[in-house]
Amino acid sequence: MKLDLTDTAKLFRNDPPLAVIYLGDQSGMPQASLDFRKNGRYRKICPFAQIISTKKYRFKLECGIHKIKPLACRISPLGRLKSPDSNKNYFFIQKPVQDCCCVNSNKRIRIKDYIKDNGLKEYFINRDKASESYTLLFDTPPQFKYIAGFLMFNFDEIYLSQGFNPNEVRPDDFDILIQEIKKLILEFKNYVR
Repeated sequence: MKLDLTDTAKLFRNDPPLAVIYLGDQSGMPQASLDFRKNGRYRKICPFAQIISTKKYRFKLECGIHKIKPLACRISPLGRLKSPDSNKNYFFIQKPVQDCCCVNSNKRIRIKDYIKDNGLKEYFINRDKASESYTLLFDTPPQFKYIAGFLMFNFDEIYLSQGFNPNEVRPDDFDILIQEIKKLILEFKNYVR
């Protein structure tokens, strides 16, 4: 599979989609996830897994989007909770997604070193900024939350639907992009009232 992902819409437009939007079981808030489907005869694996051949192994699976992989993959096998009261981060070890080819959880490493070595601090900051959009979804029906999830995770589709190339008009600054997404959610919220 050629991995030429230049806009979020390609994740959802692919046949079958590479990513799905759903409402979280516990939170009821929109989530996006890679769609682990049956690739091959027996296993459900990441759609970005690539088979490579090495001197040591006849073949093995490797991450095909390592440089741009999502935070959930990048942080694995760590999980992260952020306290809304104290702004403090809490980390825990979580079991990697079954058959994820890209997690090496056999190493022992200090969490602060893992965060530093993988450049995760900026990803956490951006994830927290994006999570602020959830406050706009409190007390809204599930259908609205699903559509808001589409705006949050597949924002490039909006540019495409207006005839623009997302790579030319999408803000480079993450803060501006998040403000645009929040504005779209608020406009839609006012429209459906």
